[in-house]
Amino acid sequence: YRRLSKDFEILTGTAENMVRIAMLKKTLAKCR
Repeated sequence: YRRLSKDFEILTGTAENMVRIAMLKKTLAKCR
């Protein structure tokens, strides 16, 4: 169970990072 929660934390973390990167790309495209 503990290992599962750890993997889940990593998954959610990467998902958040992907969203942030996508938003950054959008804002950068708007600036250009």
